[in-house]
Parts: sequence; C-alpha cells; structure tokens
Amino acid sequence: MKSICILGLFAALVAGCSTGTQQKKTDKCAAAGFDSIEIAPTSGMIKVSHTVRWMVYKNHRVVKEEVYFPLKDNDDDSVVQVPVSGVKAWKIDGLVRDIYVNHTSRDIDSLVSDDYCYDLGGLEVAVYYPGKVVRYEYDHGYAGARYSAAFNKLLELTGLEWRLPQ
Repeated sequence: MKSICILGLFAALVAGCSTGTQQKKTDKCAAAGFDSIEIAPTSGMIKVSHTVRWMVYKNHRVVKEEVYFPLKDNDDDSVVQVPVSGVKAWKIDGLVRDIYVNHTSRDIDSLVSDDYCYDLGGLEVAVYYPGKVVRYEYDHGYAGARYSAAFNKLLELTGLEWRLPQ
C-alpha cells in the first residue's frame, strides 16, 4: 500500500511538472508567432497630410513608412518605405520585442493622476499574429502617465516622442 501511494505521488508530480513545462513552451511559441508590429501616431481631431509609421517584422527587419494622405477624398494614400538598418534598427527591434512580444520591459511605469485633455491624438501599436491583432493605444492627453525608460527610448529612436508635462 505504501509503494502505491509513493507511486501515485510520483505520477502526480511528473504530471504537474510536464504541464508547467508545456505551458512555458506554449507561451514562447505565442511570443515567437507574431508576423509584424506597427507603430503609428494617431492625429486626434486634427487632419494631417503626412505621417510616419514604423513596421517591425518577424525576421528583425525594420521599415520606416512615410504616409502621405490625399487632400481629396477620392485619391489614394501614398506610402514611401525606407528600410532602416544598423544599430538604430537593432535597438528599435530589441525594444519593440522587449515591450510588446516578450513583455520583459514595461511601457507605463505608473499613473499619478487622471488629468486628461481630449483630442490630442496619440500613438497606436498593433501586434499582428496569424488570425488576431493585439492593439496598445496611448493618448497624448493623459498628463499623469509616467512612461518607462524603454518606452521613452523607443519613442526617441522612432521620432514619435511627445512632450507633455512630466
């Protein structure tokens, strides 16, 4: 009877460990399964004729896209792609993966107040996975948000940083 209890305990332990290991493998696969990440400013209530968005791809390629919006409603947008390479691309790719894929860095450190000003636009980050999109939205109007050093560095490298009272 004692050996059956020990054997049952051992089986439960092995089953528990294999379940935990399987969960970690699944999480890593989900993190590696993204197709691309788009970082784009939003204009709020202001109509703009030109904007810059950034694309980070699964193969570590980083592309800056200059988007020109038409003045007339019946015209199409034009997009000029500018590949980015070197140290800047490496840093952007690393920060994007740390914040939005691996979640090893934070984007917001804290919220110190609920002060908010409407219609200032913001920033949208879209992580594209096969079959789904995960979106992160940041409004310029939240003056009480304290962003992390990694997030601020990403905005600085991409030229998308905004100036709000800190």
